[in-house]
Amino acid sequence: MKRLTAILLIMAIMLTPAFFEGASTKASAAIVKTEIGNVYFSRINNLWTDTTATPAHNQCNIITPGNTLNGVYFDRLYAVYDSSAGGYVVQKKVATHRSYSQYIGENAIGIALSNQTADGNKGSDFARKNFSVFQYIRVGDVLTLHNVDLTNKTISTSGTWGTTSFTSNSYVSVTTVRDTSAPRTAYSDKTIVALGDSDTAGGGWTDEVSIEFNCKVVNAGTPGDRTDEALQRFDTLVAPHNPDIVFIKFALNDAIQYTVTSNTLPNFKNNLRKLYNKCTAIGATAVFFTTCECSDGLDSSRYDAFGGLDAYLKTFQQGIRDVAAETSGFCIDLDAAWQKVADHVDDYLMDSVHPNDAGYDMELGVILPYLRDNMEAIAGSVGPATPSISAPTSADYGSSISINWGAVDGATSYKYQVTRHMGEKNITDKSVILSGTTTATSISIPAQTEGKYLDVTVTAVTAEGEGSSTKTVMIGYPAAYPTGTKYISLAEINGSDIKSNSTVWTSSMGEKFTAIYWVALLCTPNKDGTYTVSEKYENGTSKSIAITGDNLLYAVFDSYANSSYAANAKVGDIVEFCGLYLSAGNVLSPKAYVRFNAGQPKDLTVKDASVALEDDYLVGVGSGASGNDIISKFNEDSQYIKVYNTSGAAVTSGVVGTGYTVNLVVDNVTVKTVTIIIRGDLNSDGATTTSDVLVASCSIDGSTTLSDAYIKAGDYDKDGILTTTDYMTLCGKI
Repeated sequence: MKRLTAILLIMAIMLTPAFFEGASTKASAAIVKTEIGNVYFSRINNLWTDTTATPAHNQCNIITPGNTLNGVYFDRLYAVYDSSAGGYVVQKKVATHRSYSQYIGENAIGIALSNQTADGNKGSDFARKNFSVFQYIRVGDVLTLHNVDLTNKTISTSGTWGTTSFTSNSYVSVTTVRDTSAPRTAYSDKTIVALGDSDTAGGGWTDEVSIEFNCKVVNAGTPGDRTDEALQRFDTLVAPHNPDIVFIKFALNDAIQYTVTSNTLPNFKNNLRKLYNKCTAIGATAVFFTTCECSDGLDSSRYDAFGGLDAYLKTFQQGIRDVAAETSGFCIDLDAAWQKVADHVDDYLMDSVHPNDAGYDMELGVILPYLRDNMEAIAGSVGPATPSISAPTSADYGSSISINWGAVDGATSYKYQVTRHMGEKNITDKSVILSGTTTATSISIPAQTEGKYLDVTVTAVTAEGEGSSTKTVMIGYPAAYPTGTKYISLAEINGSDIKSNSTVWTSSMGEKFTAIYWVALLCTPNKDGTYTVSEKYENGTSKSIAITGDNLLYAVFDSYANSSYAANAKVGDIVEFCGLYLSAGNVLSPKAYVRFNAGQPKDLTVKDASVALEDDYLVGVGSGASGNDIISKFNEDSQYIKVYNTSGAAVTSGVVGTGYTVNLVVDNVTVKTVTIIIRGDLNSDGATTTSDVLVASCSIDGSTTLSDAYIKAGDYDKDGILTTTDYMTLCGKI
């Protein structure tokens, strides 16, 4: 695609040595080939044109020889077969909104992908999965056809298009071909996600950023999206990529789709602030964009109160600048460039709202220099090459975890460290569970039985220095709801208070929870990953609850399943959020739930100074104590404490003896067990008698072997064994 002269000059400057000052250029070039996934077909030779865009929503069409690849509202590529490459080599890739028409000759194919979603069309998932691979294809990459009959022009599909039953067995597998000699920039070790509407999804500017700065850019644009919809999609389209940088590019749909009121602009700005908060919550830097102009074709009387459409849109552009200034400080001001061509804006638009080739080239003339000039502020300085870590998103308890990474040119060894976090990473206990140095490119992490996250850091040691990468693995991802415990299924994170469900709100919401017919619990985090209820707001009462810091608000609609558990909760109760991963970008397991301990203890603690816990023993108990006497000596509620005799039967009344146990039982699970020691009682009858003297004598002469509890009961001098000294003392107690 032909560039404007201005863009060519900018790119020429960017490719000078000064532009890459401080960057690390590898000593020798290497071509790396990597299979990145498949793009599946839903149509063959469905010759789309601009006037047939709607029926083609979400589809992926392969164009065979003898036909023409055309249309504007589609991502397109053209590839020619090369036997030496083992497939079709991409010759041209053109983004949505860019003009291109190509006749498909012999030994060639075309692919047209529509990422335009249609409301209610289940095929949108199909398109999103295709686009997740398609966006990384570059000229020179190799495509291998599977289950496509070019001769008979047939593909293999099943089910009904536009429904969840639709599947395709016809696809191209994509092998990227990359030259590792490309100069590294500060963005090279970063993951960038571009979140926006159709001007992000189309136009190809995210590809250009990726190529120019040798970095990874994930295009999460969705045609027609507004900021409120972006907030809903953030946890699925942005957070799972663990981005370092997020581009935020909205305005037109918010301004045009909404009913025009005095609240439309304030709501838009507040949504931008929420998006910024979501970015900071996952450790990402937000970069805001102002957007393009609209032509007068969209103007109508509904904008008259604001001075017309042009004046109305200017307030949104300024709103973006205002939010950027008060938050991240980064704003790529495309509107300033569009204002310079405002008197002939139609020359830069392909329709009333989307830029054409010239419009996108003009925007690139702003985007690329801004990212270059602010590189260090946005991404930091250029450092040594870092390993690309391959790790699972989640791992089950009790299963070992395999971690792999790509070899780094010039690396002599790799350092690795695995840190386990008991709960959310910034507020709970952590410990290093594995570390070392290896020349291999993989490690195995032992199975875990506790904790919520693992941070895996791998450092490549090279002559240029050390470069590190970190991946987060969630552990304990629940596959099913528990049985025998008190829990409420968790439906949303930062959701809506108008739904009848169960939701967690974080401080990133930036507003107050005010719904009446909900039980709401303000929860404060503990070091072990649990939360303590610090405030309770009853169902049916007026609420105005602000969430600050690392606190959570857990709210349950009064008719939601198991809502009674929340209704019975008290300030001081312990709450566990299972399947909720805030540090990983607000990920929610499909089977996430909230466990209510309702004050249920995790350990035994004594309140009676006459007794003490020594390791796993309760010492200081006097002769004649009953089971209820023992229970009363502990701080924990009596419903959780069981006293068992030596046969394992529960006792409350009657005398307890040495060898009896005190058990902390929570939800039918024994959490803690301690053994009762009564000094001088060596036969479990709860008293000191001649029978105990006989037992001691037999133990000393070796005719009887006593367990540790009974030795401890007769060990008066506390030297750890029964001796004649202890025997004489015991005799004196009769």
